[in-house]
Amino acid sequence: MLRILLRSIYRNLFPARIRYLLNVIFNHFEVNIFFILSERLIMTLYNYKLPKSMWGISVKLFHNNV
Repeated sequence: MLRILLRSIYRNLFPARIRYLLNVIFNHFEVNIFFILSERLIMTLYNYKLPKSMWGISVKLFHNNV
């Protein structure tokens, strides 16, 4: 679900030629950048909004989706 949301935002922000160039440039780094960003997002959610029981569930759901 998260990947679909990010992909739709990505498609709306960048036209096709720029997307192609970005994919070529960031091909080797794309997965690492995605995991770094998602890890930071999860940590901020964990620090500010989620109770600890929800934290375990959200991590399981996230890893299943990725």
